[in-house]
Amino acid sequence: MASPGDNAIEGEGVHAKRNKRKKELAKQRKALSRSLSDEQELSDEMSPVDLEGVLGKVLFVASPLYEIKLTAEKGLGVFAIKDITKGTEILREAPLFRGGCSWLSKEAAFAVLSDDKKKRYLALDSRCNCAELPCKTTEVMKIWYNNSFETPTSLPTGGNYVYEIASRLNHACDPNTSRKFTEDINIVFYAGESIRNGEEITTAYDGGCGTTSFRRKFLYEKYGFLCRCRVCIINKSLPFDAAVRNLVESDIVDDRNGAGVLGKPTTREIAAEKVVEAWLKELTAWSQILQLRLINGIRENKNIDVGPKSACVAVLLASMKSWATCLRDQNRLGLSEDVIEKYMDRLSKALVASGEMQCDPEFAAKIFFDQIRRTIIY
Repeated sequence: MASPGDNAIEGEGVHAKRNKRKKELAKQRKALSRSLSDEQELSDEMSPVDLEGVLGKVLFVASPLYEIKLTAEKGLGVFAIKDITKGTEILREAPLFRGGCSWLSKEAAFAVLSDDKKKRYLALDSRCNCAELPCKTTEVMKIWYNNSFETPTSLPTGGNYVYEIASRLNHACDPNTSRKFTEDINIVFYAGESIRNGEEITTAYDGGCGTTSFRRKFLYEKYGFLCRCRVCIINKSLPFDAAVRNLVESDIVDDRNGAGVLGKPTTREIAAEKVVEAWLKELTAWSQILQLRLINGIRENKNIDVGPKSACVAVLLASMKSWATCLRDQNRLGLSEDVIEKYMDRLSKALVASGEMQCDPEFAAKIFFDQIRRTIIY
């Protein structure tokens, strides 16, 4: 039999659990409220409708074919508002912004967006996979990792891009749409089967194959959700060739004209992209100048200690310091200090991972600045 003291402790434990649960519910309500606030101004191409009741209610009508509304378990989703026949084009959309291949180029492209587009981008779901405390990934990149679609490598501007409406399509291992891309990296969704009025429109985040447990584990680790799509519910395994077929279909470039494209870049946005590209080219030139200065310093043995044990470490520390100073001095696009610090942290980790810490000092300098130039490719 438990003593009175044990009962008191047990009672306190129950109260603590209740309080913890209350706090969790309060956080969820607050997050939902914040999400709705952001979604209300999601896009000037959508028409806001009734928000009362929230769950199951339409938030936006974005097309004659579909609407976006909040669901109980999956957040926002895209639903058909009429019967859609197989092969029908459902959505053709331009990326929110183009950026480039590198981490820093995407941050720079985001920095020059209009306030409206920044808000719409930041309203998308974000998820951190860095497993570090505190998190070393910026909000822009967390959203990018969680929402970007990979375009075909055959495209001159191939890479990963974020699309506002497309990001609202939820995953299904056996989706009812197929997707393609135009040469202008617009994403295009077609009905892969007949879709009934009221049915959710889905896409595959990755080419799902294998057993249900395998697919669920992969999706949970990468995206943080337990898949309950129609094939997962019945515990159906998907063959590898089905996944390959889905990927091949997504690689087919549809190069028809751009009529009906949502979110086409404005003249101002196109000009801003060119500013970003020019800035990154300037940084590339600066990296070459700094590399030459550092190598000359090594050869003259004036600027750094080149003792036998610390030569490479000294070179790398000097390189990091000079590059961070250069980035701040040339920061005419207004990158935040948080972005710069997290970029430098990523750069230092990549350098350590390369294993070039005990090499010739001049080679260490070359390795470092080669790494830099890979991070500023547009």
